[in-house]
Order: sequence, then C-alpha cells, then structure tokens
Amino acid sequence: EPWPLPTYHMAESRLCLYEPDPDLMIKRAQGQERARQSEYAAEERKAEYAGQAAESGVSAAITEFELFFAVELRAVQETMSQVVTLSSSKDDGALELVDWWREQNSMLHGHVSGASDFLPVSLREKAVRRIHEQERWLHEQRERLGFRKVFRFKDRSRVMPTAQFHKRAESAPADTVAAATAWLPPRGG
Repeated sequence: EPWPLPTYHMAESRLCLYEPDPDLMIKRAQGQERARQSEYAAEERKAEYAGQAAESGVSAAITEFELFFAVELRAVQETMSQVVTLSSSKDDGALELVDWWREQNSMLHGHVSGASDFLPVSLREKAVRRIHEQERWLHEQRERLGFRKVFRFKDRSRVMPTAQFHKRAESAPADTVAAATAWLPPRGG
C-alpha cells in the first residue's frame, strides 16, 4: 500500500511552503510589504519630480541636450572611423583630420559643461565617460600614426651656429668662465 499523503490545512501549507518557521515567514512577509510600500513611495516621488520638471521646462532641455549630444557624438565617431582607416601620418590630410577630431572632442566637453546646471549627474557622467572614451581612442590613434612633436625654431636667424658658440665660449673673459664654473666641485680632490 502506498505511503499516506500528509493532510495540511490550506493556511498552514501556505505559511510552511517557503519557510519551515511560521514566525520567520511572517517577518519576511512584513519585510516584503515594507519594501513594496517604499517602492510605491519612490514611484510617487519620481512622478512628482517629473511633473515639476515638465512645468519648469527642464525635461525638455534635457531631451534637447540628449538629441544634440547623440548627433554630435555620431559625427565624432565618423571622424574617428576615418582616422582609424589611415595607414600612416604621411597620408593626405591625416594631421588635419586628427586635429579636427580633437577639436570635436573639446566642443563636446564644452557642451556638457555648459549644460551641467540642468543635467542630472548620471546623464552628465555618462556623457563625460563617452567623451573620455573618444579621447582615449584619439590618443591611441595618434600613437599608432606616429605623430610626434618636433622642436623647431620659428626664426632660424636667431639661432647661433655651433661654431660661433664655441668661439664665444673660448674668447669669454676669465671671470665669466670662473663665475660659470664656480658651482662645480674642485677637481682632484
């Protein structure tokens, strides 16, 4: 004969279904109820803030900023894709393209900082994070393409040839040479 099935009352089976201890189950149920009430209150506050923002026009400005930022970021990404396709810094217009990319990033920074008074912190941080990502890509591409700053005098007439420099140093008065070398420790100890 099969084992007899236990008989439970409906209320008892519901309480004991999830937790063997009925007191603990009641405490959990009360905690869940408090959490739900907190969620409802948060939703009410969120709706109230949204209504206030709609009245003051802030939400319209935020939406406008998001649309503008998306368009500008897309343009920056198109410039980035053009730079990525370059094979070296000697390609036609490579330097101008990289400079334009840097200029676009700085303009985006300007737009985000200009909108910081009405942007929520999370949206502002997200936008700045996207810009920093573009700047990181820009730095990597500049390194890959081999752009290096080269020091050059703008006016070569002001640069003294090496031979003249040595002649001047040799013909300098003894007190000038002594003053120039006075800070050196004496030789031979």
